[in-house]
Parts: sequence; structure tokens; C-alpha cells
Amino acid sequence: MFTNAYFMIENNIVEVVKHLSQRKVQLDNNPFCHWMKNPKVPTEEKISFAPKMYFFVLGFRDILLELEDHSFQSPLQDEINQHCKEDAHHWIWYLEDCEKLANAGFFSFPPTSSAIYQRDWYPVRKHLYKCMKVAEESNDHPFQKLVLIQVLESAFESFNGVMAPVIEQMGKMNSLSYFGSAHQMAEEAHESPLWIESDLKTLQKIQCDGQTAIESIETIDYIFDGFEKMFNQWSIPVPVGKHP
Repeated sequence: MFTNAYFMIENNIVEVVKHLSQRKVQLDNNPFCHWMKNPKVPTEEKISFAPKMYFFVLGFRDILLELEDHSFQSPLQDEINQHCKEDAHHWIWYLEDCEKLANAGFFSFPPTSSAIYQRDWYPVRKHLYKCMKVAEESNDHPFQKLVLIQVLESAFESFNGVMAPVIEQMGKMNSLSYFGSAHQMAEEAHESPLWIESDLKTLQKIQCDGQTAIESIETIDYIFDGFEKMFNQWSIPVPVGKHP
């Protein structure tokens, strides 16, 4: 995967974060995000995609398990382990929220196996596989693990940026956890700072040589490409109260 060393990076971590920020802005403009912000789309239709997240959200717990490593101590790995611990229960929030929304008649839940593994949902499944691939290949490279975490967190910022207003409009920010304020507060409370929101002084403390920067940018593109395809799939309308 880390083979396209076709350019030289001078500012290393600054260039990595610049590229991360650019890909985040690109994801902000994904058709899914525009669809979620479209006032002409009924709220019921916007929220109907939530069951499509099932495979990725539950599999996200396994990404965290793959990133964890308690066999040795290092500042980077300790930071990773702490982050994984902080995010470990979010899949439970997702299940609880979807059950509440299903009981309110927004959709059926949980999705059937035939729905989860249908051809149309492949971009969701494939993206989990891609994240797991990077996590596994980064076993001996804590910095690349941290890059993956930064991409995942930045993508959630894009997702939450369009999801939160919908949940607020529904009046459910306090009653829902994964889609509501509890998840937002948990993300803001992470001990590991979000690079795209850090100042230059903070970033310059991060050690990153030229080759590591090149590999990091390749990881950023690889994972964001998957998010683009997964988001695209989520924007396909779902009949209210039904599985796709």
C-alpha cells in the first residue's frame, strides 16, 4: 500500500494535516452531506439510512481492538490505547438509538442479514475491510495507527456536522446517545487532540519524517476514498419503515 513515494514533503506533519483537512472538506461536500442538508428532504427520509451503518459501526469496535496493544508501552501506543478505550462503547449507543428510532416508526431494526450483505451495501462492508487492513498493516507502526484514528475522527466530524442538525430538528439531541449530544461530548473530551483543530505549535511537537509523511498521506487518501463511497451509498433514499 505504501508505495507511491512520488513527491518530497518538506514540512512533514504540517503537510500531513493540511492534506487531512483538504480531504475532510471534500467529504463535507459529498452528495450525502448535501442530501442531509437539503431542506426539501423530509426528516423521516434523512434518518432512514441509519440501519445501513450497522455493519460499519459494529465492526468499528474490531478496528479499535486491532489498534490496541498492551504488550509494550510507548507514548504513542498509550495514546492510542486510551482513545480506543474512550470509543469502545459507542456501538452500544448506536444499537440503543436505532431501537428507539425503530420503535418510533422511522425504520425497521435491526437490518436482516439479507439486507446487510446485499450487493448495494457492499461499499459499507468494504470500507470496514479497508480500515481493518490499515489497522493490521500498522501493527508495528503506532504513528500510522494514530493517522488512521485521525482520519476516522475527522470523518465523524463531517458526519456529525450534517447529522446533528437533523437530530436537533427532531428534538432528540438529549434522548439519543450515538446520534445525539452524548457522542458529541465524548468526542470533544478525547485526550488525544484532533490534528485538524490543533495549532501550529502543537503540531510541530509531533515527530514525523519524510517517508512517514508520505505513507500517512497515502493512508489518508485510502481511507477517505472509502468514506466517500460509503457516504454515497447512505444517500440513496430508503422507504420509510422498510429495509432497502
